[in-house]
Amino acid sequence: MFSSLTRGSSTEDARGRFRPRLEALEDRLTPAATNADFVAGAVQTLLHRDFQASTDQRYVDALNNGSASTLDVTSQIVMSDEGIQAQVTDLYRTVLGRDPDQGGATFFFSLLKAGLPLQNAKAIMFASDEFFTVFGGGTNQGFLNALYGAQMGRMVDSVGSNVFGSQLNGGARRDAVAIQIINSFEGTQKETRVLYDNLLERDPEPLGFNFFSGLLQIPTPEQSILAQIVGSQEFFNRG
Repeated sequence: MFSSLTRGSSTEDARGRFRPRLEALEDRLTPAATNADFVAGAVQTLLHRDFQASTDQRYVDALNNGSASTLDVTSQIVMSDEGIQAQVTDLYRTVLGRDPDQGGATFFFSLLKAGLPLQNAKAIMFASDEFFTVFGGGTNQGFLNALYGAQMGRMVDSVGSNVFGSQLNGGARRDAVAIQIINSFEGTQKETRVLYDNLLERDPEPLGFNFFSGLLQIPTPEQSILAQIVGSQEFFNRG
């Protein structure tokens, strides 16, 4: 699996901040890249742009002098303002199929900046009137069909229709229903496959699949999973 990574699940640093620890990803038999190659790849993957020396060389320098690990670097990128802006853009494109408008970008940026997990931001976006009307046809059943299609890659089954349909018809908020589906066993497994495909361009191996889908089921904020996978030795070796 992602072998020369680290060694546990999570700790807190001296300031009480959450610090994920890397579970081993597969040790791919490819030559190790340079620190500069790694940072360029991480920036491209997490920020969707090319390396810029004026903003990114500091990460290379920190790796070169040993003051930061690859996980430290990817965690900083993920939680930077630019990283959060990229996550908001990704959410809009994934859920609503468009780029964010200024008001929506500001709203979701503020939520993520305050520490809201990506999963919860996604649930709020699924619950929007836009998703409900455009993709769900303005009905609870249509909303569930669209939500299952987007999150699970399939139509809602009779059990989900009955359980969640009853909740919606009884007055439950759409975001409360959406987060249950996102954090479900099937939902987290689907999301793990998506993350592997987007970040490592491959299917997950059993050990990594179980590890990361398990973290999502806790639920661990998806920002932490992004940092762990991109901070892995496998990603580093890709250069």
